[in-house]
Amino acid sequence: MTYNKILPIAAASLLLLAPACNKENDFKSERTLVYTALNLFTPSSESEPSFITSSTYNFQLVAPDDVITTECENFVIGNSTQTLAIPSTSFKVRQFADGELIEYFAPSGSLNGQNGLISNFNCKLSSLFYRSEGNVPGVDNSKKYDPVVIAQFNIGSRYAVATFQSDVTYRGITTTTFSYRGQDMVYKTKAGSYRVVINPSTMKADVVLYRVKFAEQAPALILVLKDLDVKLGRNGYTISGTDVVPGQQDGNMLTPNTSFPFETFTLTTVSDDLTKIQIDYTVRNKAMEDKIGNGARVVYVGSFSGCYVSNPDEPFNPDTPIED
Repeated sequence: MTYNKILPIAAASLLLLAPACNKENDFKSERTLVYTALNLFTPSSESEPSFITSSTYNFQLVAPDDVITTECENFVIGNSTQTLAIPSTSFKVRQFADGELIEYFAPSGSLNGQNGLISNFNCKLSSLFYRSEGNVPGVDNSKKYDPVVIAQFNIGSRYAVATFQSDVTYRGITTTTFSYRGQDMVYKTKAGSYRVVINPSTMKADVVLYRVKFAEQAPALILVLKDLDVKLGRNGYTISGTDVVPGQQDGNMLTPNTSFPFETFTLTTVSDDLTKIQIDYTVRNKAMEDKIGNGARVVYVGSFSGCYVSNPDEPFNPDTPIED
């Protein structure tokens, strides 16, 4: 009996997206997936700062039992490397046109062999995420498109943990407003995307704006905001910068685009699973200011709300109208 016949078709398709160990016989088939994720630790004590570490998670799926076992041998807490283990748990697989989703929940697990230290392990393995719209000079383009690990769990009464990725692309709705000759003009669009690349060792981030327009008649631009500050909060993080001159692709280089300086930029995670964000920014249009020539400021006030994974129950379609 082959592996594909034993495991549901959706899971078999997902498992082929990454290197794995496969064991087959006439009765059972096992497949091990290996994915990396960042862990955000939020201490229960508000006087302790949040911190992040990187871990490699191993997921072993067994068919036809449809159970999954989770282990992480390099689970780092502070300066201590520990082993996290979640026992065999039943999982559900959902297949869609653009990918698959594995979901499961385990009430408890172990840390260094001590049972019960891990609780409420809620996990998704998803290939339903948005890809970047192309490589950009000056930005780390080493992203591997493995399925993403979206997990939240507790470590005793000490920490709440949520996983996230260092390089993701968000889709959603951008809204910009600017005042001209006494009138406020509002523009909403589903076009474009925002790619966020975090360097956890420096706590800096690059944000790439793909095909973002600040007004209906404005050009669609690809802009790069370099070396923004990453700050960890309770159960989330922010990325921000002030007076940032964006880079714009010029062949194999980034050149400053002084026509659209960002006076402010703030990105904030807004969901417990760290997949959704809110962005707020103000951008000057210096080219228009120079053209008007009366010293008046032309400022776009922009906001974006979006997610880096597609919700299969509420799929995002950039071609449909925006509902008010």
